[in-house]
Amino acid sequence: MFDYNDFQFRDDNDSPDYFLWRVFIDWQNRKNLLIGDYGVTSPQMTVLTAIYWLIQNRQETIQVAVAGAAQMDKMTTSTVLRTLEKKGLVTRSEQLKDTRTKVVSLTKKGLELTVKCLKRVNDFNIDYFSALGQSKAMFINMLQQILIINNMQKEFKSTYETEIAAPIEKVWDALINPVIVKKYFFGSNQETDWKIGSPILWTGEYEGSSYTDKGFVMEFVPHSKLSYSYLSSWSGLEDKPENYLLVTYQVKTIEMGTKLTITQSNYDEEKAKHSSENWAVVIDGLKKIVE
Repeated sequence: MFDYNDFQFRDDNDSPDYFLWRVFIDWQNRKNLLIGDYGVTSPQMTVLTAIYWLIQNRQETIQVAVAGAAQMDKMTTSTVLRTLEKKGLVTRSEQLKDTRTKVVSLTKKGLELTVKCLKRVNDFNIDYFSALGQSKAMFINMLQQILIINNMQKEFKSTYETEIAAPIEKVWDALINPVIVKKYFFGSNQETDWKIGSPILWTGEYEGSSYTDKGFVMEFVPHSKLSYSYLSSWSGLEDKPENYLLVTYQVKTIEMGTKLTITQSNYDEEKAKHSSENWAVVIDGLKKIVE
């Protein structure tokens, strides 16, 4: 039997979800009022925007691609498109190479409405988020961090542990100092300010090909622990949160010097084994510098 003491709401200061919800509702309500002036609903405008974006980026506007760009399930997208078709804002026709596939296009009326509405919503967004002032970039980074952490690959974790005959301060510096990192990390140029939410890049050249690997700083506790998300340019994967890996360094003072533990999420068991072998090579190079 439940009563009204079985669940207690958290304090506002410990409830980012509450403030995220309030901001989202406020932003959405104001935006929907603008969109309503054009005789369309928010989902309808989302689909119109997706079509416009696909055409602008020279991508196919087949119905499944529209659903993907709109981040909407296929059934809902189809329902919205039928309504937009009745309003004379879009047309749907059979694809020449596959008649089962529908190609979606904006009508002249649909294009005019979409552009006018997008311009007005864009002006509204700039004004609404101007409240952030100089914190806008940090706010965007923090939102990206939430997406990446909650969607990144977390399975198939590999762990590499080793003991280093050097003080913890020296090992920590070797992990974060780009001049030292370049000497043992395959010649990569590491760029970041190590602030939580900031981007981190590794650039260089390997076997005649240049590369740029990327991520975001997730955690940084000096002389203790740091974490970052990671996407390798060699993976060939799209720059999406679910394709990022999580890498964590932890250091601890021991009698002989420092214990270093590196954990990394991976895409599968084979890559987990391969990453452990790579870390052994990398840290062997670090040891030769600091010991």
